[in-house]
Amino acid sequence: MQNATEIRNKIKTEARKGDYVEVAELVELSPSMVRKVVNGIRENDLVLEAFIKLLADRAERKQLFNSPELQ
Repeated sequence: MQNATEIRNKIKTEARKGDYVEVAELVELSPSMVRKVVNGIRENDLVLEAFIKLLADRAERKQLFNSPELQ
């Protein structure tokens, strides 16, 4: 797994606004607490893992959608 700073930077560049709410519901925290974790104010590996999974799933769906087999 990447270090926390790299993960946070990836989240900040790739995440959408609604992703914070979605991750907050998954890990049962408030969206503001999720933002604090992403900004480095708080530590919570579960939040970072949930974000990485969300972004990876989105990238996979995007790749499948853009595959030449569908065109």
